[in-house]
Amino acid sequence: MFFDHTRLSVESLGDRIVPATLSVGDAAILEGNSGTQYALVSVTLDAPAKKTVTVNYATAAGTATAGVDYGGVSGRLTFARGETSKTVAVPVYGDRLTEADESFTVNLSGAQGARIGDGRGLVTVVEDEPRLRVGDAAGTVVHHVDGSVSGTTLYFTVSLAAAYDQVATVNYATVDGTATAGVDYLAASGTLTFAPGETTKTIAVTALANFAGVTRWFSIDLSGASANAQIIDDQGVGTIQYYVEQPGGGGGGCDMDNPYWPNC
Repeated sequence: MFFDHTRLSVESLGDRIVPATLSVGDAAILEGNSGTQYALVSVTLDAPAKKTVTVNYATAAGTATAGVDYGGVSGRLTFARGETSKTVAVPVYGDRLTEADESFTVNLSGAQGARIGDGRGLVTVVEDEPRLRVGDAAGTVVHHVDGSVSGTTLYFTVSLAAAYDQVATVNYATVDGTATAGVDYLAASGTLTFAPGETTKTIAVTALANFAGVTRWFSIDLSGASANAQIIDDQGVGTIQYYVEQPGGGGGGCDMDNPYWPNC
């Protein structure tokens, strides 16, 4: 029987020259309010293993702290012939602390039977405590044909990024910009309380019947969130526009299509 030793040696050499490539993926996981969740990190071969492949893995702290935010793990993965994927499970610890998203990495080293292409996987622990933000608002004060002036109400929306299972509170207050409290609008302040499950609240601010003629603004500022909440966007801008009714209909104001009033 004739054996093609040349062919066998070439294939063996090819395996050595072009080994399979190992990569570790990124992952993201919600932190949770308590208990332990597991971040699942995939380690893959770009082609089925023709022989046993092994590689070491270990977590490394980033902005997340081992033993506090997650449990450090390390070990060795073994890919049997034909396998292409393995999973590393990393415990992540839930809490009710208000903090930014945090991260750590899973790193590969010491591969045998394959080379490491991407040896660093980033794991993001997504904060899920209440995150507060306030939007902008606008309103128009109208100068009527009969000479009267009517004010308006600006509505600011304060929102939570997601529903929460506890009460969350935040303080608010108006702050002058080019608009002056008591002249252009009525100052407002107070505390908003989000019951469990609520995600939006509205702040109403009255713009007075004072026809300044030039667009003015003030802000709503958030502060003093409860310990279980975090303010992401603390300022909403309120814009007061002015509109002049014209005899026979139509009008002007800060509107480039109807510039009857020279304030644009």
